[in-house]
Amino acid sequence: MINDGRYQTFYDAVRPALGSVPLQRLPPGTIVVRSVTASYKGVAPTRDSARTIFGGSKADFRWSGARPLGRPGRGALYVSRHLDAVANEVFHYAGHNPSLPVNPVVGRVLAQDALAATRSFRFKSSTGIVVVDLSSASSEGLAFLRQLDQNRAVKGALAAASHFSVLSACNAPNDYSFSRALSHALSDELPLVEGLKVVTARDEWAKIGETGENLALFGADGVPLPSLVPLTETIYGVDAGGRLTQTVNHF
Repeated sequence: MINDGRYQTFYDAVRPALGSVPLQRLPPGTIVVRSVTASYKGVAPTRDSARTIFGGSKADFRWSGARPLGRPGRGALYVSRHLDAVANEVFHYAGHNPSLPVNPVVGRVLAQDALAATRSFRFKSSTGIVVVDLSSASSEGLAFLRQLDQNRAVKGALAAASHFSVLSACNAPNDYSFSRALSHALSDELPLVEGLKVVTARDEWAKIGETGENLALFGADGVPLPSLVPLTETIYGVDAGGRLTQTVNHF
């Protein structure tokens, strides 16, 4: 969800700071992974549905979705370059899925059961992808966020929401006002930017440097992202002995 006032305050503050935005070009052939549930958005997982943004411009996601008053914003496809970040997302959402069994000994969903509810797709970028690097490994990205911390209006908005910095506000569990305003301002004002590189917001799982990164790639709703070429699909399962199984299909 977003707070319309805080969103607008931060959106307006980002625009004058665009000169120090840290850009990175991911080379052609960059490998990314996306994990989806067996019926994501009511659609069976396929090589095309897994690289399609469903209703993203009107959705309620951290780095993409609707603008204030429900106006359409920018949709994005969330992918990862490393399996650590994929695991962060899979295990996080497994804990909120009532259909998955909770192991009585450890008090949570086991890894094999969490994975068995998903399929993973590997893609290769057919072109270079220009992203704004806001990951924890980017000193320029962290400096850019600290610069925004110094804006007087931003300080007031952060205090009103009980956030101590722009970085913490962007990773807040239930308030996407700052992260989405930042994403919208960057995509509105920098048309060559095709996405963001950000750190996973899942605090319950380790963020290990660059392996904890996610990519939010901008695109149109309802259309497979053309820059991603499908490579493989991994289907997980659990055998009679409770062991994880996996089948890899190559495209």
